[in-house]
Amino acid sequence: MTRSRRLLGSAAAGFAAVCLLAPAAAYDAGADDESVELATSVDDAPVIGVGRYTVPLPDSSASGYFAVERTIDDSTIWVGETVFAPKPVYSYLYLTESADGSTQDCGVGVSVDSHVRRHEFLAGAIASQGACTTSDKVVLGHQGWDAAKVPNADAEVIVWEEPPVSDASILPPPALASKWDSAVSPDKGTAELGHTYADAPELVGGRWDVHVDPGRTALFKVPLDWNQHLQLHMSYDGDETTESKRVEPILITPVGGKSQWGEAVDGPDGEAPTYGDIDSKYPSLDGGVVSPSITWRNRESDGVTAAFPGTYYVMLQMPVDEIGAGGLDFTIDTRVVTDRPAKSPYSQDAEAIPALDGSDPVEESSQDRADDSSSSEQTPWGAVGGLFAGSAAMAAVGVVALGRHRRSRA
Repeated sequence: MTRSRRLLGSAAAGFAAVCLLAPAAAYDAGADDESVELATSVDDAPVIGVGRYTVPLPDSSASGYFAVERTIDDSTIWVGETVFAPKPVYSYLYLTESADGSTQDCGVGVSVDSHVRRHEFLAGAIASQGACTTSDKVVLGHQGWDAAKVPNADAEVIVWEEPPVSDASILPPPALASKWDSAVSPDKGTAELGHTYADAPELVGGRWDVHVDPGRTALFKVPLDWNQHLQLHMSYDGDETTESKRVEPILITPVGGKSQWGEAVDGPDGEAPTYGDIDSKYPSLDGGVVSPSITWRNRESDGVTAAFPGTYYVMLQMPVDEIGAGGLDFTIDTRVVTDRPAKSPYSQDAEAIPALDGSDPVEESSQDRADDSSSSEQTPWGAVGGLFAGSAAMAAVGVVALGRHRRSRA
C-alpha cells in the first residue's frame, strides 16, 4: 500500500476581514465585542483600536473598509477574523491594506476562505507590511463576500498592535524543526471539541478520544509561550473503510489566523510520522504534526505566522464528502514542549492580545522582556549575529496563502 503526496489546495491564510464602524465615527481602543460596521468608502472608514469586535459582513459584493490607527512606532498591526457559518459553505473574502488610505504599496492582499472546499469554519489574519509598517493608519479593504451563501453573517474580529524588536538580526532564526517524542501520554478519556472558540476545551498533556463530523467546526486550544512548541499525534483504530474519511489539523494563531505547521523530525525517542493527517481508509497509518517553536523570526518563513505567544487553537478539519461520508472517532495525543527558557524579544511591553474566546487577556510579564542588549548577551545567537546582520527586520508579515500538502492514498 502506498500513499503519494498531493498538493493540498492552498488555503488562504485567514478568513476574515472586517471590522468597523459607521462613517465618521471612531471606536475606543480595547472595546471588546462592540458591534461595528464597515464603511463603503475609504474616506469614511471607521477607526478602531486594539480589541475584539463583532462585524456584520456586507450584504452584497461591494467593498467595505475600516482603519486601524498606529500608536507605536514601527509596530506590526495584526487583524484576524473568523466566521462561523451556520452550514458548510464554499466562500471567500479578499482582504487588502493601504497606508493612510493611499495607493502606497503594502504588499499583496490575502484571500480568506474555508481552507477546504466546503466548511462552516472560516478564519484568517493579515499583518501590516510594506508602506503599512510605518504609516500612521492602516486602511483595510474587504472584497468578494457572497452574502447569498451566508446571509446576515457576522465576523469575530481581533485587532492587535505588536511592538517592534530592537534588532531582528541578532534574534534566533526561524525554529520550524522539532524532534518527535513517541512516548504515550496519560489517557484522559473523551473530550468534546468546540464549535466556537468560547467552548473549545484546553487539551494539553494527555490522550483523548474525540469525534469530528464533515464540514463541522471542531476546535481545541493550547497555550504556547516563547520557545515552546506543540506536538500532536492522531490515531484511528476503527474499521477500515472503503472510502476515505480524512481529518487534517489546522493551526490557528492567537489572533485567529492560519499558520503553517513546523517540521517533525526523527529524534532519539521516536520516529516522526510520515503524514500530518489520518484517514480511515488506512487505519494503520497514524498522523502527527508539530508547531513551530514560538520565535519572532518564524514570520520570515513562508506561510508561518506562529511567531508570538498566546492561546493557539487547533481545528480538526474533515471536508464535506460529496458522497456524504459520516463522522470519525479517533484519538489525539497532545503535549507542549519547552525548547528553551521563555524570553520576549520586544523592545517594550506588549499589550495583551484580545482573547478569541472573549476571556480576559493575559499581559506579558515585563521581567520576561528582553532589554535592548540582552538578546546578544544572554543567548548564544549573539555569536552568530553576523550571519544574519544582512537580514531586514521584518516588522510585519502578511498572512501568506498556506501551501499545505495533502496525500492521496492508493
